[in-house]
Amino acid sequence: MVLVDDLGWGDVNFNRMNPVTGGSEPADPEIRTPTMDALVDQGIHLTRHYVYKFCTPTRSSLISGRFPVHVQTSLANPEKPFAGVPRNMTGIGWKLKQGGYYTAWVGKQDTGMATPHHTPEGRGFDESLIYFSHKNDYWTQQEMQSECTKYGTVVDYWDTGKPAFGQNGTMFEEFAFRDRILSIVDKHDFSQDLFLLYTPHVAHCPLQVPQS
Repeated sequence: MVLVDDLGWGDVNFNRMNPVTGGSEPADPEIRTPTMDALVDQGIHLTRHYVYKFCTPTRSSLISGRFPVHVQTSLANPEKPFAGVPRNMTGIGWKLKQGGYYTAWVGKQDTGMATPHHTPEGRGFDESLIYFSHKNDYWTQQEMQSECTKYGTVVDYWDTGKPAFGQNGTMFEEFAFRDRILSIVDKHDFSQDLFLLYTPHVAHCPLQVPQS
């Protein structure tokens, strides 16, 4: 499952077909999403499937299986005790784990981190490579928004139950996420079901990209 952060309706080619010709060429040649276009062509394109207007409530709703109004409707920093999904709520990770799935989460978490129960492992995920907050630096993984930054430099990078020591600053963050996803799939024994949640940082600020 992929949950893309801050991606607008018109930021994918399959929603920007040329209104004059009706053809498959993009209305704006700068918007090119061939892989997503192919997935839509081969699958089901739901055009009236709505989410919350910004990131944190949307992912909290997905993880908990509840409407945002019952979970989270603010952008509170994830270290706050009231941020994200309450500890007493079950969620998709635990439910699928109980059903025999191997569960993994890669990417942006942003559903709380005040206690171990708020981490991916506390939510029923066997494996994770994530950052907790709204945004971090793509290259250094340094936290950019939390109140913790008032007191010094904070690295926001988490690898399966512990800080991702030695991994920050080694490569562009989305490349690290890509490599972990490929590793999870390659090593998985598919006699067991797999639930892999990918919540990319890309499209969310800060707008940083590699040179190639």
